[in-house]
Parts: sequence; C-alpha cells; structure tokens
Amino acid sequence: MTGRTMAFYFVMLAAAAALFVVSIFVGSVGDTIVAVPVMVIIVSTMVLDKRVIHIPPVMIAFLISLMFLGVAGKVLGGGTLLNLAGDLIVGVALGLCGIMTVYIFTKSLPGARNETPALVSAFSFCFGLAAFALWKATEFYMNRAFGLFETESYESMMSEIVLVGVGAAFVSILYYENKHMGLFQHTVDRFLESNYDTIGMKRTDQEEVLTLAREGESDRLEFKSTLRTNLQTGDRDKRMEKAVLKTVVAFLNTDGGTLLVGVSDDGTVTGVDEHDFDSRDRLNLHFTNLISSQIGNEFLPCIGFDLVDFGEKAVLRVECGRCDRPVFLKEGGNEIFFVRSGPSSVELTGMDLINYVNNRRRNGRWLKRV
Repeated sequence: MTGRTMAFYFVMLAAAAALFVVSIFVGSVGDTIVAVPVMVIIVSTMVLDKRVIHIPPVMIAFLISLMFLGVAGKVLGGGTLLNLAGDLIVGVALGLCGIMTVYIFTKSLPGARNETPALVSAFSFCFGLAAFALWKATEFYMNRAFGLFETESYESMMSEIVLVGVGAAFVSILYYENKHMGLFQHTVDRFLESNYDTIGMKRTDQEEVLTLAREGESDRLEFKSTLRTNLQTGDRDKRMEKAVLKTVVAFLNTDGGTLLVGVSDDGTVTGVDEHDFDSRDRLNLHFTNLISSQIGNEFLPCIGFDLVDFGEKAVLRVECGRCDRPVFLKEGGNEIFFVRSGPSSVELTGMDLINYVNNRRRNGRWLKRV
C-alpha cells in the first residue's frame, strides 16, 4: 500500500471515529451501529491489506459520506433534505451490496457466466430491503434493551423504508438496463477484483477478458468491435481487417500485447462478428489465412489466438509476443511498418523507420538482420 493510500485510510479512520462519538451524542443510532464495522474494516485493510476482504478506498469514502449525512440530518432535525438524501443513498449502497453478494456466491465476475440480469436485479432489490429491515430491527431492540436512543416513530420508519426501497430499485434498474455510467466499475467490479483470491474465485477465460476490458486500452492492449464487418453499413469491409492486422503488426514490432476483437472502445463486450461465418472454425481459419497472406507464415509462432465464449457471442483474443525481427503488413504491392505509440498503432516511413530499426537493433531487441 502506498503512503498516499495509507494516509487516506488514516483520515477515513479518524473521520469514522469522530462520527461515532458525535452519533452517540445526537442519538443517530444507525450511524453508531455502522461506525463500528467501518472502523474495523479500515483498520483491517491498513494492517492486513488484501489478506482479508479488501474494501477499495472509493467504498470507504462512500460509507463515511453515508454516516455524515445521517449525523448531519439528526442534528438538523427529521424530514430535512439530508435525511431524504441519506436514505436514498443507503438504498443505493445496499443494492450494490446485493449485486456483490450474487457474484461472491457464484465466484465470478459480472458477465462471465452469462447470468440473467433480471434475476440479479431482483435479488439486489430484495437484499437491499431485507438488510435495511434487519438494520431497523437491530436499532429497535437496542433501544428496548439499553434505552440509549430516542425511539423512532412508525411513520418515520415507514418513510425510511420506502426511500431505501427507491434507492435499491434505482440500482436494480440500472443493472438490468446496463446503464450504470461507471457506477458498478468503481464499486462492484473493483471490490470483486480486489478480493479475487480471498473470495476463492477461479479465473476463467471469460473473467480474464472482462478484467482486460475494464483496464482500458494502452500500449499493450487494444479493442476492436469487429473483424471484417463495417458496423455502420453492415457490409464486409477490408478496412476493418486492416485495422485488426495493423494492430497485430504494431504489437509484434514493439513489446507485444493483447488485441480483443469483439470489445468496444469503452470496454463493453459486444462480440466478434461471427454471424458472418458458417461456424467459429471458419472464423478461426479466416483469421489464420489473413495472418499468413498479409503478415507471413513465419510470424505465426509469435501470435496466438482463441475465441472466448460469452454464451451467444464470443471475443477473439489475440496474444502477440515481441518479434525478433521487423514485421510488415502487406497491402497490394506495398509493405507497411507499424509500431505502438501509447494506445495507438502508428505507421513509420522514411527516416523515422530507419532510425527506429537501427535503435532496436542497437539495443539488442532485434537479433536478425532486416
């Protein structure tokens, strides 16, 4: 854990402790109950890090914000906008916990098992309401047993349940419609990926692809939505194939990398255009022929590819190693040289090409003569 991250957790621990003390004085029983496990989670994360369940910093900040809203709402009095906002956000948080619970039990990442969105959404909503009901029951019996806090009216309790239900329903609908605007990426996905080994997940090809898709494009990772179908016209387009092959060539000429065909620029798995082929074997054969004819059979040992199944769709995963000699893309009677520059494949010509080749050979990257 970096020094900056450790400092963040120290600040969050101090904030949780302060809110715990204040919540007792103002009678915010819910925040008093929440503060204790939050502090335990923060201390465990600081001391043991990922050897136990790891809660990402964004989620810690989210929990502290919830506590602050609850305490502030109690200070200002019931019925304030802070109270309403706090209840809605509690519903959102519990709905997210419901989604996490599904994938903890299935030991998989979202999308890896072609799960039914309606079932996950329904479970998320039910989990949120059930968890909040248990929370309110705990408050009630603590008041009865110890009399530490002011007893809450039934009208107020019903209002809270309705607002929490709205928040949980909001998360469920977002999940079902897959319009989460990055919400799940920084909460559900980050939590599951941070605790992969602790939860006991077995990494599958699907989960490896999903993990890469969430990382975003880089100098060693690129996404393409299609192999040879122009998505705007629906027709076969040689330019699509060239875009795929030039990425392969660029990886071979630089430091290697992974190309995912069937993944959009934002990391969404859309599936390779396999409908344009009689079978997946035909697709594999077509891609092999493309490499042979436009890059060269001699470079096949440096390229590995497979189709990763996602139910009714698949992703063509292409793994490229660093080649020990320059690789060109053949187009008509021309040979074109590409290299990676950040998340892009760049064509080199003239002196740029000569200087690049000489520098690579001088540094021992290319052992064979051009």
